[in-house]
Amino acid sequence: MEAIIIFVKYLIIFAVSYYVITFLARLFRKPTYRITMTDSQANTQLYLLAIAADGSKFETTTQAENALTFTNITDAKQFLAKLPQSSKPQLQVQRVLGWQNVSD
Repeated sequence: MEAIIIFVKYLIIFAVSYYVITFLARLFRKPTYRITMTDSQANTQLYLLAIAADGSKFETTTQAENALTFTNITDAKQFLAKLPQSSKPQLQVQRVLGWQNVSD
């Protein structure tokens, strides 16, 4: 019985350590950015998937995990500027608790 209690204690310590290390890694990693848009007809949130070099055409997706991501905010803002304002593009940054809008 005592061996089971010791095993459970070590299991709890391991689990807590894992979550603390994961939290700290998320806290100190480089930020990731993505661009979201609103589909005015369907009133759904879209994510930028690709954009042409001249900015004339762009592709979107409804799946957040497939969105184009950036590690440099300057690049993300350049792509944001190429998008039409009618699509209501917004820049988001991934924080510890999830994605949040970037305010200028």
